[in-house]
Formats: sequence, C-alpha cells, structure tokens
Amino acid sequence: MRRAWSHGDPHLGNVLYDPVSQQARLLDFETQHERCRPAEWRHADDLLTLMLELISRTAAETWPALLGALLGGYDSKRIAGEVHRRLCSSSASERLLWLSRSPESTLSKLKASLPRVIGVLEARGVNSR
Repeated sequence: MRRAWSHGDPHLGNVLYDPVSQQARLLDFETQHERCRPAEWRHADDLLTLMLELISRTAAETWPALLGALLGGYDSKRIAGEVHRRLCSSSASERLLWLSRSPESTLSKLKASLPRVIGVLEARGVNSR
C-alpha cells in the first residue's frame, strides 16, 4: 500500500527558493516520519515545523505575511486545522520539543508569538473544529 507523502525534516535549510519564479522546493529527503503516524498528523507536523522555523528566523513585523503566504501555498484547511488544534492545546513539554526543532527561537519568543500565529490561522478561516 502506498502511503501519503510527508517530508519528516522540514526547515528553512531544506528549502530552495527561486526569486525569479517565486517558487520554493523542498530538499533533503533522508529523514522520514514514523510509518505508524497517520498522514494528517505527519502533514500537520511538517507544516507546524515550517511555521515555527519561519517565525524564529523572521522579524516580528514580517513573519505574519510570510506565514499567510506559506498557508496559502499549502492550501489544506484540514491540515491547518490540526496545526491550530496543536497550537491551542500545547503543553510546556510540547513547546520545548518545538524549540528543539527551531534552534533560532527562544521560549519567550515562542510564547509571545503563539497568539499571533493562531490569529493568522483564524483570519484565514482555520480553526480546530
């Protein structure tokens, strides 16, 4: 049986952006998610990781627009809804795990950013329901 594809190690170092065509390509496919994880979980994990990486490496006044563009390119409200659910119900241990995947960030920056991230999702009509 063929399983739905996911990256497993998305971060900005694994994205190649062409400013002429304004297209991004993912690189570096040797890391995979655990096969027992459902596709929706894996895709939400990829999207959440990219979102957190974007926030950690971009100025606070810039990242909301970039995050909107990322979500627009991803274009799956079901997966974005799963990300919304994780952000709204995250525990302290989950936030520490997110920091380990976004080494440019700090816990205080992450905590301060979460309401704005949730706001960007909700402005695009995404929620956990």
